[in-house]
Amino acid sequence: MMHRLLSLVLMMCFLAGCVIQTKAPLFTDADVTDNPVSGEQAFFKRESGEWKRSDETINFEPSAKHFIVRDKDSEVAVTVVHLSANWFVMQAYEKDKPTIYSLFERQSEGGLIHFLLCEDLKKDATAAAKLNFENDLCILKDGIDAQSYFTNLIASAGEPDIRLVPSARAD
Repeated sequence: MMHRLLSLVLMMCFLAGCVIQTKAPLFTDADVTDNPVSGEQAFFKRESGEWKRSDETINFEPSAKHFIVRDKDSEVAVTVVHLSANWFVMQAYEKDKPTIYSLFERQSEGGLIHFLLCEDLKKDATAAAKLNFENDLCILKDGIDAQSYFTNLIASAGEPDIRLVPSARAD
């Protein structure tokens, strides 16, 4: 069940266009000061401008200062790093795969995930200058101050793509 949910999230991400990625994670537990999401979350996606709840949930299992999201076939380490006010960068890493990034906006209950799509970033000269574009991929260049880079992207965050609400409060 969780495998379908993770597949759905990744498929939505990649169908909409590639997102910022790196070959290895940029952030570690030492970068985490506040965790805006934890435990079992109801998962909503946008359809025709409306939030539609999935029948499945996603569980952010604490592990040190990051989270593990598991299914029967894989394990994704999710690190959430505070940027400013209610904004965070969410880093998702699965062994032997590229690390992907999105923005997370904390809400009073749960939060909103904003994908950072390559097609949008190509239009922003400042953002694009710090990326290598390879076919449909956008890879953050080495040596970039990642926390500052993602903080600057908050101003251009588009509509959220996913909404998470603690399962106990989602009904």
